[in-house]
Amino acid sequence: MVAAGGYDLVNDLNSTKAYTFHNCMDACLNYNPTGSGSNCTAVTYNGNTTAIQNGKIGSNCFLKTKAGIGFVDAEESVASAVLIY
Repeated sequence: MVAAGGYDLVNDLNSTKAYTFHNCMDACLNYNPTGSGSNCTAVTYNGNTTAIQNGKIGSNCFLKTKAGIGFVDAEESVASAVLIY
């Protein structure tokens, strides 16, 4: 699927709580859907773990179908791609 501007859409596969960026990357690497054929190849992580502890957000680690052009909306956010071979 192609979004406006000619870029492919990046979809969330799953979301989870992660208290470190490393934990978020591990969640992506360990993601193994049954029968869907989709692999996690990128993540977006929000490092504001205080918001999780206070119940303001339910998850801060978003497993993605692929890397894309992101629009980060918080200083605590980071995105990364994972090389799977």
